[in-house]
Amino acid sequence: MNNKIGRIAVGAGLAVLAACAVAQDVKPVGLSVRAGLFMPTDSNTRAGGSGWFSAGVEYKVMDRMTMSGAMDQVTVSLDFASRNNFRIVPLLVNYVHHLQNFYVTAGVGVSFSRRPVGLGVEDRARFGYQLGIGHDFQTAQFPLFVEAKFFGNERAELNGFGAYVGVRF
Repeated sequence: MNNKIGRIAVGAGLAVLAACAVAQDVKPVGLSVRAGLFMPTDSNTRAGGSGWFSAGVEYKVMDRMTMSGAMDQVTVSLDFASRNNFRIVPLLVNYVHHLQNFYVTAGVGVSFSRRPVGLGVEDRARFGYQLGIGHDFQTAQFPLFVEAKFFGNERAELNGFGAYVGVRF
């Protein structure tokens, strides 16, 4: 029951953030919202389901143009992926390097993790990281993007790949 409530709360929060950002008629605020699938790499973790719903938000803290014309950014991201008694919620500081419409990203931080242990579950904050690549699509109203990421965790059973589509505000 708590898992369903958590999913509903995350979905409602993302919808409110998106609605607020769309309603603003100002310069971009540096917020990105994404949703997709997370696929764990561990076979035991995949036994409960190989494709987990995943969503995330990312906020641009600073950016700068390099001499080569590329854009470098520092961002803070919060993601969520869950299935059965497994959950990861990485809170990361990321470095993003843009070159035209493509970008690469790497981040480190803390991952709030849940995993089954015996007859119960273990909730614990662990070291987390991510590596990813993406592509921006410039559309008339909403800058859309697709990205692929690898989320790493101190517990290898919570590692996995994510595929996302999102919008920037």
